[in-house]
Amino acid sequence: MFAPPWPPAAVAAPLAVLAAWTTWCGGTVARVPSAGPLHRGLAGLAALLVLPAAIVALALGGAETSTIVREGAWLWPLTCAAALPQPLAALRRNRAAAWLVAPVAGWNVVAMLDAAARSTDALGLVVPDALVPLLHAPRAAWTRVLGPEALVAAWVLWIPLLVPLWPPRSRFARVAHALLALVAGTGLGATVVGGMGLVPLPASYARFGAEPPRERPAGDFDVGVGILPTVLETPPAAVARLDASALSLLEVTALHVEVSARAARSALDSLGRILEPHRLNGGAIVVTLRDLPAEGPADSLAVAVVAQRTAATTIVVSGPWETVPVVRLAPRVARRAAAARLAGRRGVQVAVAVSATDGRRHAWAADPASGVDEIVLLLEPEPRGAAGLVRQLATWSAWIAETASARRYWLRGSGAVPAAHGARSQRQAVRGVLAWATSEPRVRGAIVADATDHGSLDGLRTAARLWRPGAGTVLQAGRSIRETRLPVAAPAPVDTATP
Repeated sequence: MFAPPWPPAAVAAPLAVLAAWTTWCGGTVARVPSAGPLHRGLAGLAALLVLPAAIVALALGGAETSTIVREGAWLWPLTCAAALPQPLAALRRNRAAAWLVAPVAGWNVVAMLDAAARSTDALGLVVPDALVPLLHAPRAAWTRVLGPEALVAAWVLWIPLLVPLWPPRSRFARVAHALLALVAGTGLGATVVGGMGLVPLPASYARFGAEPPRERPAGDFDVGVGILPTVLETPPAAVARLDASALSLLEVTALHVEVSARAARSALDSLGRILEPHRLNGGAIVVTLRDLPAEGPADSLAVAVVAQRTAATTIVVSGPWETVPVVRLAPRVARRAAAARLAGRRGVQVAVAVSATDGRRHAWAADPASGVDEIVLLLEPEPRGAAGLVRQLATWSAWIAETASARRYWLRGSGAVPAAHGARSQRQAVRGVLAWATSEPRVRGAIVADATDHGSLDGLRTAARLWRPGAGTVLQAGRSIRETRLPVAAPAPVDTATP
């Protein structure tokens, strides 16, 4: 649901370097007859598979690519298992230095744990709370480098490493071996610390287990999910069908989709057709518009076009202008609101998104003079477990209570990180978030998660079409809220008889 702040190259480059090392080192070991047939075979297998297996593992994190490579999900665990004994085998023959073998062997254990965690999540298995710190410690270690977004990012991957058979002889080789030992030792230490920090977190979500959603008799609350990756081109038919099948089972009354302002008109028309059945059923459609120009009339035009072609009921505007001081935002948002209404979509609401750490932006957006109709509260991935989730919700409760205007709110996200805190935590977090949202009369709906994984591992269904525990909570909560709505009174009959 949340895009990583790091550019893809910043993450791909180190992974590519580690994969290149494993490929070179494994190929070198496989050509040494004295290494032994088993040692040579495992090193050669790891070298042969590491690059294609890494590509398959990364592709499995998104519905748009998993449909192509899902039959190769076994490649990554096999690669990690092949690399696991190689450092110890090199040490056994007294050819590798112990100061290099020890951290690399520990790194490979971490890679194997990460592969096991990925496999259990892809298969839809619920890991017992006691095993969560062990299996998910590798992912928690990444957060110390890449931030909270690494808790749900599909691109977080531990590349298994191999060690050469001989001690370094040249200065360059000694530097390379020292860097390898430093990287492996740092990763191993971060994993141990991250695993220790995870120990109390899975159980902390139990505080939400007994909180049901509140009744909303007026029928003014929608439970929703996100669909599709960010729309820039026409959405792939396979991904659209995958999300459509999820929606038919979840019975939600609101949808969220992200659209780039650079999206082609044909892509918007295709998106409009995908959203049409939901619109005809009276559901809410929330569109986040990204990549807006910083200045000029083009931003208003983009809002108008998207509002007209997607039938959105709420448009969340974002873009480079969010980096300027908030006092300069008002005329731009007001211009976009006017453009959306003039596009022929009567009643369309223009919103901005704020996080729990951006009180200044919230104060501006809540001001009647801001030109904003609604505010979207972003519940970000929470590395501190339920305690951090409660802190974000408490901050928003205080903000809403202090706001004098009758501004309406949407909630986006659940704070759940099933890829790091266990799948069971998603169910409990979604339950707690919906209980809070329904208790706030000015919150009109909650987009709790993506229907399916689209590059982040926090959806209600994995890219392999297997449900996570949070899906059942969304279905039950939506039904419970709909069942408590008061029936709409029929209009009084009009006496048309002539006197």
